[in-house]
Amino acid sequence: MSTSALIIITSIAVVTLLLLYAIRKMRAVSPTAISQLEAPCGMVVVRYSSPRKRGRKVFGHLVPFGEVWRTGANESTTIESSCPMVVGGTTLPAGRYALFTIPGEDKWTIIFNSRIAWWGAKLNSKAPHNPAFDAVRIEVPAETLPETTEELSIELHNEPEPQLTLNWDRTRVTVPINR
Repeated sequence: MSTSALIIITSIAVVTLLLLYAIRKMRAVSPTAISQLEAPCGMVVVRYSSPRKRGRKVFGHLVPFGEVWRTGANESTTIESSCPMVVGGTTLPAGRYALFTIPGEDKWTIIFNSRIAWWGAKLNSKAPHNPAFDAVRIEVPAETLPETTEELSIELHNEPEPQLTLNWDRTRVTVPINR
């Protein structure tokens, strides 16, 4: 086979793989999302994959109460800051952390874990969480929303005070963050 034929075949294969990858990303069941907040010392960034409710009862069923949840889909949800933050009264050193939660009916445990290496765990599977790497662990109240939120959203806000909010189904959890 000639060199030019090999180049053409290889090029077609590469283009085909790239197209398949692009189609898969466009039709993602749990698309990636980013939330950012400008801080005096730099940006605070949350990266996550946003699963959809799709008619399911989420908390207490799909995501069980009282068990560690990796909070999102696909890759680990991460929060990264170039400066220390005070999360619920506890200082979180600058860095990148996986966000885990333990949902409850009335309150949630929010966990910032320094071990980030998980991909592909199913939404309702046990989270590969190692408490030895928890940098901050706090409890916050859960709020019932008047309307359903179809997709998981994790957002950083400056108003009324710096905070991280997690909304999905009819639940909202707010985590105070000070820089």
